[in-house]
Amino acid sequence: MPKLPVEHNPFLRMEEVPQLLSKLRGYHGGHVDWQMGLAMALGGLLSVSWGVRWAYRAPEKTLVRLIFLLFDRKRSALVDSAVNKFTNCESMLH
Repeated sequence: MPKLPVEHNPFLRMEEVPQLLSKLRGYHGGHVDWQMGLAMALGGLLSVSWGVRWAYRAPEKTLVRLIFLLFDRKRSALVDSAVNKFTNCESMLH
């Protein structure tokens, strides 16, 4: 039987915020580049709203073409990578 959503959904309850902030303040693991993280957060805040506004104003046909162009480039990169790996393996056998 599945658990109720409030028991297993990964959202933060208001009463858990102080404990989370305390843990973040006490974290000294050295695995976080805070300058990079803050720069990325600021960039996201500044660019996401701009991108959403642009997407609402852009014609649907333009958005569809852009999406397919991005997927096509990703697919091309994956195919090229697979071909290169296969070629390298084949040359090692001969």
